[in-house]
Amino acid sequence: MSKHLPIEETELFGTITIVSDEIWDAVQRWGSFAKSTTDKQLVRAVDSIGANLVEGDGRYSDAEAIHFFEIARGSAREARYWIDVAKRRRLLPHNQALDFIRRLDMSMQMLNGLISYRRRTKNVGIVREEASAYRSAPTTLDGQIQSFETLDVQSTTPKPARTARPTLAKGKRPNAKRQTPNAVRNSTKSRKTNS
Repeated sequence: MSKHLPIEETELFGTITIVSDEIWDAVQRWGSFAKSTTDKQLVRAVDSIGANLVEGDGRYSDAEAIHFFEIARGSAREARYWIDVAKRRRLLPHNQALDFIRRLDMSMQMLNGLISYRRRTKNVGIVREEASAYRSAPTTLDGQIQSFETLDVQSTTPKPARTARPTLAKGKRPNAKRQTPNAVRNSTKSRKTNS
């Protein structure tokens, strides 16, 4: 079984971290309106990629890890979208935006590979209980199968006998008086008149 490599030590995570920091530096030069709209969306999306990678890698089950890796992939697509918006609005230079997109695309390919790998190897190496015949006949100390009829009564605890339950008609409760809606109305009217 191969040793687990923490996600923080992978090329994927390193690339995402560098892109995230470079985007942070780039948006610092934007005006207040651009910062309050496109900047926040872009920074949140790109930071979310790394955060979800780390959270997924920290999960115990493969299903949970894959779930967070898929969220990271969605965040990468969202970041790519906001980079394209920033390029169209001339907030990012064309070449810089294309470089960010190229590196995000490369990271998404690595992430897709990671997700596929985790799906393929899901539950491999998990320790499981071997199938056991729980209702098999007991064995003696020398390994011979002992029949249920010859069991030593003192070594087993007898089970209490089950008593049969009385069967009731469908929908009936024992000792319950069934009232119709009219009977309920009549009983409340009689209580009001007696008061």
